[in-house]
Amino acid sequence: MNPLYSISGLFDFFSSYSDVIGLTIVFVSLNFNYSKLNSEYKNWIYLFFLIFFSMTFGTTVLNFFKLKNNWVYNLAPVLLTIPLYFFFDKLHDSIILRMANKVYVGLYMIAAILFWNNIFQLNLNPFFYLLFSFYILMNSVGYLNEEMTTMRSQNVFAKTEFWFITCLFFYATICVIVWSFFSYLQHDITAQENFLHPVNLWIYGHNNVLFIQSLVFSIASFKTAVRK
Repeated sequence: MNPLYSISGLFDFFSSYSDVIGLTIVFVSLNFNYSKLNSEYKNWIYLFFLIFFSMTFGTTVLNFFKLKNNWVYNLAPVLLTIPLYFFFDKLHDSIILRMANKVYVGLYMIAAILFWNNIFQLNLNPFFYLLFSFYILMNSVGYLNEEMTTMRSQNVFAKTEFWFITCLFFYATICVIVWSFFSYLQHDITAQENFLHPVNLWIYGHNNVLFIQSLVFSIASFKTAVRK
């Protein structure tokens, strides 16, 4: 029996492509609803998903032709930080949060330049992903705190940026664990043989979390656009 027709086989097949499937859904949704989105920050949200979709689609094509694609994955968090920087800089009211945003991104980009060889290497490097996740968590918590303390909106659930940040927070929180564990497995051959290979952790962990995040934001952006 072809394993593709078994439940585990179907799950394996889906997980291998769930990242690009999820980002395709959200990218199509954004293109369809862009003019109706209830957010003054939609340009940066769109650019974020444009970069994410393009790079993930690129890795899928490279993998199909049996070409190395880890350098694209390694470069992704660095490029994704750029639209997020402008998004959070415009979003935050707090001078402290804006300054923290500038300092963190500045140091992050300096590290990317100094350790560029860690990006363009053959193996997947979780280092920049971890820094990327901490950046998202810092700004997400800051935004939610601003919303709760200043009550900037009567209906926060009708705001596209709220759902964008909430989905990012979900993605980053789980992926901090995924990437930390990934780094551990990379350097422990025994754990790879007896427990889990880091590639499988990436496929089952990261890809499916990204799919859920993308699906939820697609639905939320559609609903907020309709309510405008």
